[in-house]
Amino acid sequence: MDSSLEYACKRIVYFEQLMLADVQEIIWLAEAAIFFVKGNGNRYQWQ
Repeated sequence: MDSSLEYACKRIVYFEQLMLADVQEIIWLAEAAIFFVKGNGNRYQWQ
């Protein structure tokens, strides 16, 4: 792999790790909860 391409891939992974929080770190407030109900087929819709 070209060294500049490898560097770019590493930077992308690094920035993704900064922006994306682990699911365990997310705190859901009851007031901000949005519920999904199963609609037609396998789609989900807002309630």
